[in-house]
Amino acid sequence: MELEVLSPEAASEQYQLFLLDGLRRNPSPLVLVVREAATAALVALRLHGGGASWDERPARIDGLLQLDLASLVAGGADRATSLLTELAATDHWVFLPNVDTLVESEVGRGFLDGLIVSVGQGEIAAVIASTTPERLPHLQKMAPRLMGFAITLPVGEGKATYRSIAARSTDSLDTGWVVAVRYELTGDIQREMNAAGPAADGRLHLVDSMGLVKRETGPPLGLLVGLSADAFTASQEDAAFATAALAATRLVGRPLRPGEQVTVARGIFYA
Repeated sequence: MELEVLSPEAASEQYQLFLLDGLRRNPSPLVLVVREAATAALVALRLHGGGASWDERPARIDGLLQLDLASLVAGGADRATSLLTELAATDHWVFLPNVDTLVESEVGRGFLDGLIVSVGQGEIAAVIASTTPERLPHLQKMAPRLMGFAITLPVGEGKATYRSIAARSTDSLDTGWVVAVRYELTGDIQREMNAAGPAADGRLHLVDSMGLVKRETGPPLGLLVGLSADAFTASQEDAAFATAALAATRLVGRPLRPGEQVTVARGIFYA
């Protein structure tokens, strides 16, 4: 696997945000259509008009606005910022053809970063974006936060979501999986690892670190679980996620109550 990053500093920030974004409860819907722009526009129209299936069709719906990204970038940072504010105040859906072009300029990058903040906070009604199959790997590298929120279609014969990414570690001693697990709890946790139970001990020994992500009051938002460097390979996402979920559940220290959930959100494999 070829692992590429922007720069150590930029990658670290983007990847940490990618993990923490997974703890958000109600982000705005975002679809990434992997087709050339004209075909993607037709898909966007079908999604907007209800002619294509969408498992969680947004309740907020008004017009479908196609943005001219070249003009947006040429208009400067202030205009791009004000546009985001305007969009969040409406129920319009937004279509961004060739969204990968935004990462090539400072203004475009700033707009995309602001858009993802708006998506994460559930402020914008819906976003449909497109990229080509040839540009998809570049977008995955340059915009991991967008990929984390996106339902990507079509990929092969169906939809895909990106729950994990691979990154080159800036520290040779800091490798392996880091997994974000989302808590949806009605009460606090015990904060002591309870390893009781058959077959639990072996997997829990693979946990290298844990960090609670807290809110100002109430139960924590989630847990970042670091697994030992030799625990799982990059291709063993399912096993790594299952181990992180087990650790997060054991840390609760009590049976889950009705309606409570412990859900693996996202992971990064550092190599």
